[in-house]
Amino acid sequence: MSFTFKYCSLIFLIINPLILTSGDDIFPKDKKQSTEIFLDRFTVYIADSNVPNLNVHCHSFDDDLGDKPLLPNQYFHFTFRQDFMYSTFFSCNFSSIAPDKQITKSVVFNVFDFDISVVCRYPSKNCYWLARDEGFYFSVDNKPFPNGWTKNHTWQW
Repeated sequence: MSFTFKYCSLIFLIINPLILTSGDDIFPKDKKQSTEIFLDRFTVYIADSNVPNLNVHCHSFDDDLGDKPLLPNQYFHFTFRQDFMYSTFFSCNFSSIAPDKQITKSVVFNVFDFDISVVCRYPSKNCYWLARDEGFYFSVDNKPFPNGWTKNHTWQW
C-alpha cells in the first residue's frame, strides 16, 4: 500500500464521523412539520339547508367525530390530512329526527374518499356538502345554491 492511500484512508476515518453528525440541523426535528410538505390538508364542510333536527355522525378508521346536531342554516367542518396511500375516508350517517325522537329518514355515505379527494384537490382542498329535504348536494367552491352544486345522494325512508 502506498503512503498516499494510507494517508487518505486515515483522513477519511477521522473526518467521516464529523460529516455524519454535523448534518442533524439540516432536517426538520418536528415530524409533523416534515409531513406537511407531503400530505394534503383537506376541510369538509357539512351544512343543513332546510332539514329540521338533522343529526350527523362522521367517522374514519382512526377518528370518530361524534354526533353533530344541526338546525337549518347551521354547519360544522373538520380538517385532516390525507394519508400517503390516499386511503383516508370519512363516512357520515345523516338522520332527520322527529320531535318524538323517532328517525324519519336517514342515509349513510362517504363525504370524503379517494374519488372525492381528486375532485376537491383544486381549487382549495375544500369539500362542501349541503343537506336538503330532497337530498344531498356536493360542491367544491361553495357558490350560492344551486349554482355549482350537484345532487349526489338521496334520503332513505
